Amino acid sequence: MAKRLLKFLLSLCVSSALLAYVISKVDFEQMRSAFALLRWPLVAVFWLIAIFALWLVALRLCVILKCQKCPIGINTIFRASFIANLYGFILPGGLSQGVKWYVLKKHTGKGAQVLASMFYNQLATNMMTLAVGLIALMIENPLPQVPLPAIAAGVLIVLVIFSVVLASPTFGATVEGWVLSGLVPKLPDWLGKGLKKFFAQLGMFRTVGTAFHLKIFGMCLISRIIGVVVYVVAAKAANINVPVSVIAWQSSAIYILALLPISLLNIGPRELTLVSTLKIYNISAEYALALSALLFSVRLVQATGGAVCQVWTSLGKRHP
Repeated sequence: MAKRLLKFLLSLCVSSALLAYVISKVDFEQMRSAFALLRWPLVAVFWLIAIFALWLVALRLCVILKCQKCPIGINTIFRASFIANLYGFILPGGLSQGVKWYVLKKHTGKGAQVLASMFYNQLATNMMTLAVGLIALMIENPLPQVPLPAIAAGVLIVLVIFSVVLASPTFGATVEGWVLSGLVPKLPDWLGKGLKKFFAQLGMFRTVGTAFHLKIFGMCLISRIIGVVVYVVAAKAANINVPVSVIAWQSSAIYILALLPISLLNIGPRELTLVSTLKIYNISAEYALALSALLFSVRLVQATGGAVCQVWTSLGKRHP
């Protein structure tokens, strides 16, 4: 309990410090103007598309769970996603996914299969998000003095090879054996246990076949495209006009940062990322913060849905 409280306080400090730094750089009169100019019809569209994107994630997890002989309705997964977003207000980074796992485990009684499916789903999502961000950097270089396209291309090649090797029954098992026997003994205990857990969960999906992997990665690609559309609509609602490729790599960067347990709801890192990167395209900090507020608002909408689900479940237990 004390350790969790310490993590929460540290995350709160990081979020507060970064947010205070960003706010210190803005003109409050201009920021008020930026918020006053928000295009509310587009904000409503943004919220609806964001909820649809969350539904797509639930659909993908439903397909993965079915492959693990652990069928569960998409509505249950969708509801668990809302509840996880609610607990994201007190759990830093991606730790709120533990709540989602608990809800789904209660419904299936198969905690190991649910954990493996969520792990595979998250890994595929992270790789696709990173890949789209790298491709966007190859198209739009925000720092012409740095060869980012070449670096992004190299990292993308490594990412593709890494994905293929991990999914391969032959090569994946060989890499796993090499890591577990040769590398793990030399690592700190916590890192060694983490790698063992990583390969144990991933190993359950090495026998599903190439077609299944391509299907899931195709669904991840569709979700990422929808995710970029969400950011594009939010940017338009905040009166920000930048190339779609810029929004693509920005959204990927913000997504990856949100996974790190260093802040609450990515508050602080998200604002700093938007303000610093949009400045390159002559977008003022005030408008960048308006966009950040919109991105945060969808978390509030999802958390509200999570609260409704919690109340509904509680009432259902009282009145069977």
